Amino acid sequence: LNKYASGAAQPGLAVGRLEQIEIIYPPLKFQTQFAQIVEKTEALKTQYQQSLQELENLYGSLSQKAFRGELVAQDPNDEPASVMLERIKEEKVQIKAEEKGGKSKQYLIKEPSEKIAAERSVPYDKNTK
Repeated sequence: LNKYASGAAQPGLAVGRLEQIEIIYPPLKFQTQFAQIVEKTEALKTQYQQSLQELENLYGSLSQKAFRGELVAQDPNDEPASVMLERIKEEKVQIKAEEKGGKSKQYLIKEPSEKIAAERSVPYDKNTK
């Protein structure tokens, strides 16, 4: 098309020139085959996009189940999560106390009516008895 354009700084095509250009179309048989290929390709593209969306949804569900621990059979002998979290909390307090060089004092009063846990870290002085 550049050979039909006129103008130096900003070449353009006049309508009269466009009418002079001969455009060759492929035979109708080839046009039909090409259209069918494009339609099949678009259908596959849509199908793959739907499959991808389904996979993303399944991955999300699977991740949630994994986070909740629903993917493996639960062992009835395992301690409850609340007990495990309390044990971890106590261990963290003990580790922090050891890092500070102090003594960790934990009191646990076990009475049928109430349970009270008090935690505090007191610096250890070797000279004090």
